[in-house]
Amino acid sequence: MSTLAKVFSVILLVLSIFFLTSLAALYHHRVDWRTQFEKLQAKYKELKDLSLAQMSYLRNVIESKDRKVDEMVEREKRLVQFVNELKRRYRDAATSLAIETQEMALLLRQHALIVEILSRKDDRIRELERQREILQREYTESVRQKDTAEKQSVRLGRALLYYEKSVRDLRAELARVRRQLDEKCLVIERLNMLGVPVYDLIAQTPAPPIDGVVAAVDEPTHLVVLNVGVDQGVRVGYRFTIYRGNQFVAVVVIEKVWAGASGGRVLFAVGKIQAGDRATTWLP
Repeated sequence: MSTLAKVFSVILLVLSIFFLTSLAALYHHRVDWRTQFEKLQAKYKELKDLSLAQMSYLRNVIESKDRKVDEMVEREKRLVQFVNELKRRYRDAATSLAIETQEMALLLRQHALIVEILSRKDDRIRELERQREILQREYTESVRQKDTAEKQSVRLGRALLYYEKSVRDLRAELARVRRQLDEKCLVIERLNMLGVPVYDLIAQTPAPPIDGVVAAVDEPTHLVVLNVGVDQGVRVGYRFTIYRGNQFVAVVVIEKVWAGASGGRVLFAVGKIQAGDRATTWLP
C-alpha cells in the first residue's frame, strides 16, 4: 500500500468517526434528523472537498518528497562513492605514511650515524690538533737544536782545527819521544853488553814509594839490611835502589822481611854499599 492510500484511509476513518459522533449527539438530543442530516451532509461535502484538497496537496508533497528521496538516494550513492574514494585515498595515504615513516626512521638512523661520524671526526680533529701542537713544539725544539747543532758545529770546527794542530804537535812530540826511546834502547843495549841486568831490573815487582837507610852490609854474602819492614809496607820481592848522595850505588832485592827491618840480596852494584846509604823503591 502506498503512502497516499494510507493517508486517504486515515482521512476516511477520521470522517467516519466524526460522522458517527455527530449522529450519536443528534440522537441523544433528539433534534431534527433531516436538518441535522443536511447540515452533516453539507459539512461532509465540505470536509470531503477539504480532504480532496488536502489529499492533492499531500500527493504533491509526497511526490516532492519522493523526488527529494530520489535525490537523497542519488546523493547517498555519490556519498558512498566519495567515502569509498576517501577510504581508498586513506589506504594509499596510510601506505605512503608507513613508507615515509620507514624512510624517516632510516633517515634518523643515517642522521645518528652521521652525527656519530662527525663526533668521531671532531675527536680525530682534536687529536690531530694535539699532534700538530706536539709536532709544532718538536719542530721548534728541532729548530732550536739545529741552531745549537750549528753553533756546536762551528765550535767543533774550531776544536777540530785546534785538535788537528794538537795532533800535529803530538806527532812531532811522538817523533821526538821515539827518538829518545831509540836512544834509551841503545843505552840499555850498551848496559846489557856491559853486564848490567837491565831486563831483570825492569821485570821487578811494582812497589809503592818507600824510603829507608842501609842499616848493615855483609860483603862476603852480598846481604844488606834496611831499617824498613812490614810496618812500612815492605814485601818480599820489592827492589830498592841504593844511593849515596846523588850517586847510584846498587840495586837490592828483598828476600826477608821483619816488622821494622828487611834483608835483601845485592842484585847489581857499581860501587861498595856502606851503612847509612839511602835506599828507595822509586827512581827519581
